[in-house]
Order: sequence, then C-alpha cells, then structure tokens
Amino acid sequence: MTHHMLESTSTSPRYRNILFDLDGTLLDFSLSEQDALHSALRKHNLACTDEIRRRYSAINNAMWKQLEKGEITRKQLLVARFESLLEQIGAQGDPAQINQDYLTALSQTAYLLPHALEVCRILAQHCRLAIITNGNACTQHGRFEKCGLAPYFSGLFISEEVGAQKPASVFFDTVLAKMEPIQKSETLIVGDSPSSDITGGNLSKIDTCWYNPKHTESTVPSTYEIDDLRQLLPLILGNKGKDLLEKA
Repeated sequence: MTHHMLESTSTSPRYRNILFDLDGTLLDFSLSEQDALHSALRKHNLACTDEIRRRYSAINNAMWKQLEKGEITRKQLLVARFESLLEQIGAQGDPAQINQDYLTALSQTAYLLPHALEVCRILAQHCRLAIITNGNACTQHGRFEKCGLAPYFSGLFISEEVGAQKPASVFFDTVLAKMEPIQKSETLIVGDSPSSDITGGNLSKIDTCWYNPKHTESTVPSTYEIDDLRQLLPLILGNKGKDLLEKA
C-alpha cells in the first residue's frame, strides 16, 4: 500500500472534489444495522441475539462482496440474506417481508462517525463534496437526510440510481460527468472499503484515501491512508486545514 500522508502546501485545496463513501466512512452502519435488524425480527416474533446479529452481518457482508463482483443481483441479495439467516437459525418466516421491514427501519436510523460532521462542514467551504454509495436507494435517501450532512453535499450518487455500482469504473465516470463534469486529477475518493471504494478509484485512475480506523490489512493500494477523518483537513487544505482543525 502507498501511504503518502502529504499535506497540501498551496493556498488552494489539493483536491476540489471529494467523493465520500457513506456507510463505514461517515455513518456508523453497524449501529444502524443492529437497530434495524432488531426492529425487523421483533416484528416477526423472532429473537435478535448477539449471535444472530453476527450471523446476519457475516451473511450480508459476503453477499455484498458477491454483488460487487457481479455474481448476484441486488434484488437477489436483499431477500437471499434473510433466507440464509432463517435457514441458519432454524426459523420460519417470510424473508421478503422481513427484508422490507428491515429496510424501512434502516431508512429511519443514522449515526454519524466521530468528526464526520465537523470535517464535512469545514471541507464544504473549500471543496465540492458528494456521496457515492452502493446502499439501497430508499434507505440511503432517508438516512442521508436524517444524519445532518445534507447541507454540505452537492450530490448523492447511489448505485441503484446511477445504473452501475462501485467498483466499476462506469459508476465513477457517470458521477464525474453529472458533477459538471469534473477532472479526475482534482478528485479524491474517501472510503473504508478496499474492494469497493479503493479498487474503484484505482480502476478509474482517481486518487483514493482509505479510511481505516481499525488498522486492518489490505493488499489494495491506496494513495493515502488515514485512521481519523480529521486527518483529511491538512491533507486537502494544508496549513489552513491545520488551523481550522485547531479551531474546530
């Protein structure tokens, strides 16, 4: 991996356009998932123990990886994850309805990750910010509006609406074309997923910043790596970013 923690030294930002992933980068998806899963299963008189949550999360994560590789469709994923969960826990239920109840509950819950709001508020004064997410469209619209970040962003790009998904380069090409268009050299992708965000940037030849607060290992090369969102300020805005960070 390349971890150039360089700081911008000019008065203008190093990148004019910042494309942020949403879940795991700005929003705490694990917490939202926990709430929504509990709500949906309880509605169907099913238990939601720590073990069941772990099983669901593992099933869901594996299926999203399959989706990124084009091995299953989004429609298949949404129901299959609950079919698999019911099978694993030996329970009866309607997986399609559980999924619908889960998505409804998920759309109503959003928790910001540490420093997400202050960093986006500061960056929005100097750069153009947009969200890039593979999440379900109806839930992502609801969560984005609820979390308080919307005033700082000029675009919300959801794969389901774009017609392609990360890491496909056509997803990023479409996003850049819709944002005026903008130059790849002036754009930075910030995300927590090497397989989706960072691989997508590499395929599209756009600089990437891997947000890796848990210090996990990855063989996917990124332009930068950070473990705290506040590190974006000096990275993008240089000394001005340092000063703004101290005042934040």
